Amino acid sequence: SALGGALVLAAADLVARAGPVELPVGVVTAFLGAPVFIWLLYRRNTLAGGR
Repeated sequence: SALGGALVLAAADLVARAGPVELPVGVVTAFLGAPVFIWLLYRRNTLAGGR
């Protein structure tokens, strides 16, 4: 888990520095993490018998 998080953060740092303007790493990780978080919420609701 720690290794996976480190790899994701390193990849986000590379993406943040790749463009013509350097973005904050938090913005890049939010764009990566938000869809995963929404998917986890959807999956939890589906497995719990929700709609």
